[in-house]
Amino acid sequence: MHKCPVCGSDHWTIVENLRVMVRKRCNDCGHEKMILISPGGEPAPPVDSEPVFNVLARWTSPPTLEQINRLRDGLPLLGHSEDELLESARAQRQFDLGRFTESELQADAGLLEALELELERIPVSRRPSDLSS
Repeated sequence: MHKCPVCGSDHWTIVENLRVMVRKRCNDCGHEKMILISPGGEPAPPVDSEPVFNVLARWTSPPTLEQINRLRDGLPLLGHSEDELLESARAQRQFDLGRFTESELQADAGLLEALELELERIPVSRRPSDLSS
């Protein structure tokens, strides 16, 4: 558990969930901080939720600096530096775009197609709904 840098408390409330990051607020002093979520550490979505995917991408051709900046501007929580994105293109390897719902992928489809990214969608396993018990 993360400790609050202001008061040392380890009691937090999630106040905003943004794909690969969450904003947490300390229950004791109100200090807020953003925390990057490890894809392996995220809970499975409920069975009755919209389909969720871990998405990997590969550049189909060497990207320009403009394309890299458009990707980082379009997906601001991507978490990859310009150098990391350039290296993934040079090595022709996939990089992690993050976790997306079906509707988020559809909303970002135009940007991803324009940037000439090849995507691999990996369905996230679902857990039984908390409502079914």
